[in-house]
Amino acid sequence: MKAIEQYHSNYKAFLHDLENAPNEHLPFKVFGPKKKTGDFHSFSCLGQIYKQTENPDQSTNQLYKAPFGEIYKYGCRLAPEVISPIAAAPTGLNQFQGDIFKLVDALDFQVPSNLVLLLSHSCEIDRESIVSVLPVYKESELEADPRKVETIRGSAPKDHKTAIRNWMTNESKLIVGLPPQDVDGGSERLAIVLRDIKTIKKTMMPAVPVMRLSYRGLSYFQIRVAHFFFRDVQDSDESRSL
Repeated sequence: MKAIEQYHSNYKAFLHDLENAPNEHLPFKVFGPKKKTGDFHSFSCLGQIYKQTENPDQSTNQLYKAPFGEIYKYGCRLAPEVISPIAAAPTGLNQFQGDIFKLVDALDFQVPSNLVLLLSHSCEIDRESIVSVLPVYKESELEADPRKVETIRGSAPKDHKTAIRNWMTNESKLIVGLPPQDVDGGSERLAIVLRDIKTIKKTMMPAVPVMRLSYRGLSYFQIRVAHFFFRDVQDSDESRSL
């Protein structure tokens, strides 16, 4: 391995050297496939996504492939693989970050919704009596009520159906749009609102989710959460001093 400053922000070279340094192996066992055996045992899921995502700066295509879906000039259309095909077991611990639950009694959010995504970190859920959730909306639910779209945006769009389509293809930092899922007997796209965090008693959560994000889906969701809440503050944004 070279000194870290010699990589000059070249993450790909750093990842290559790290994975091929026999005396500096990091056994994180996080998601990425191991060479030869194909077992999942590598540096990080982030590294795998980086290597498998087409570089828009070196491609003339208008569509770029990524492990979580397809990247467009504006936004990203997530693939069905962001939802885990593994059904939750009927017993045991079945509440993890990124799980979507259907509440028996819809809570009074600013915009009511009976679907919620569990935001609390998986390792904290079992020991907490209060958990954080985000509202999840069906596309048809938003199309039927322009006032919900206005409330989520904070202002009325010129065309609420165009705004919804942009949300579902992840063109807004506010919304994570999921591909069509079977909900209440019908298949439709879902919108997760990142801004409207609510806290509820864990006892209000059903024992088993209606759907669960896959590892790739959870990684994409976590990136979006970080991007929404932890963007750099610019001089023009605030007047605080160092």
